[in-house]
Amino acid sequence: MDPDRYGDHEAAWRERAAANLDEWGLQPPKDLALAMTEELGELTQALLEARHEDGDPEAIAEELDDLMALGYQFRAAIDREREGADRGDGG
Repeated sequence: MDPDRYGDHEAAWRERAAANLDEWGLQPPKDLALAMTEELGELTQALLEARHEDGDPEAIAEELDDLMALGYQFRAAIDREREGADRGDGG
């Protein structure tokens, strides 16, 4: 796997995460985990439809992009909580 090949995707995921933040604000990990679960379901549905029901293969990439952006947000959220706990303010 060529890591340079995925740089454009990573930049797009970070941009989408920033857009999500602008729209929804900071969200706690539990809310992001729920959103990630929903997006994983949509990714699975897009994959199955593309493979077995003449679905749009591009929908797979679109759903993956949504999920990965949430992954960036989730990581930032757990880091914020951990940093808050380290300061003793409970996050």
